[in-house]
Amino acid sequence: MKKITMRKTLFIPLILCSMLFIESSIATSSFLSSPCMNKIIIDGKWTAKNEWSDASEFSYERGKNVLGYFLIKDDEEFLYVMIDFVSDRTIDDKDMGRLRFDTENDKGWGNLTGCQINGSCVGKSGIAPLFDDYMMDLIWNKGSVNQINSKGNGSEWVLLKENNPAVQAATSNDSNNDPYSNLPHLIYEFAIPRQLFKNKTEIGFSLYAENKGERDLNKRYLKMPGTAHNLIPITWANLTLTTSYGSTESDLNLTTTFSPTPTPTSKIEKTPPRTSTTMDPPERTSNISPEDTPKEKSSDHQILLNNNLLMGMAFVVIISSILIYKIKRNKKL
Repeated sequence: MKKITMRKTLFIPLILCSMLFIESSIATSSFLSSPCMNKIIIDGKWTAKNEWSDASEFSYERGKNVLGYFLIKDDEEFLYVMIDFVSDRTIDDKDMGRLRFDTENDKGWGNLTGCQINGSCVGKSGIAPLFDDYMMDLIWNKGSVNQINSKGNGSEWVLLKENNPAVQAATSNDSNNDPYSNLPHLIYEFAIPRQLFKNKTEIGFSLYAENKGERDLNKRYLKMPGTAHNLIPITWANLTLTTSYGSTESDLNLTTTFSPTPTPTSKIEKTPPRTSTTMDPPERTSNISPEDTPKEKSSDHQILLNNNLLMGMAFVVIISSILIYKIKRNKKL
């Protein structure tokens, strides 16, 4: 009996260690915003050279190539986000920039009052967007732009019939004043009212952009964090804002303007002409279903999980083999 007890005693911490090993390998990323000090206008470009110089900067790299930059800052009223997609030099249908927010930062696990659907909390698994989760898209279509907002329902994203007028977003390929590249490329700007976060300074957050004209899948997508998945809030990051909500009134001159540019004739070297043309935001497309929005590939996330499980299993097998060998050796002795 003592030998059996000893084996159980050894294997229990072994299993716990392997579980911790797997869990730690997909630990949630954390990012810090910066206080907004410079005046900002939401027009889909660097309105001034210093407009985003006060923001927290994150680059997205594939190998030795930087595909794009993410810039994040906040003040008492808004969270500001720019996706500077320097490698997306053409405007193609379904090119898009996307933000996702987990306003309760519950990672899709929910609670008894926040995720009930027909009396059951179907989102408690951590792998479905809940009622406190929002997704905001800017999508190019035939030279114009659609702004599409969605909300979780405990199992998937549901299109909101009306966009929140306080949410400001714009996109263009105007690279004037851009410190990263003077070649025309797609830029997405967002101003999200902090009322959406209910005075919280830490939220769940992820962003995504897609270059639909890029054939190389390794260069088509930008993600933050790199393991984020569209339908799995537990894979999103923790984002900490630096200023208190509503402490003072903001005097920022925020405007929402779309600056679409004609689709370029060439997708490689010949770049489209810059333009300052603006147009009224398109009609709200309430007839668009969630299926019409570009779906993100789940392969990266699935590969990560598979690799983590394989590594964890290998770890268990190796340690188990060593322990069994030692036990047999002790018996012979």
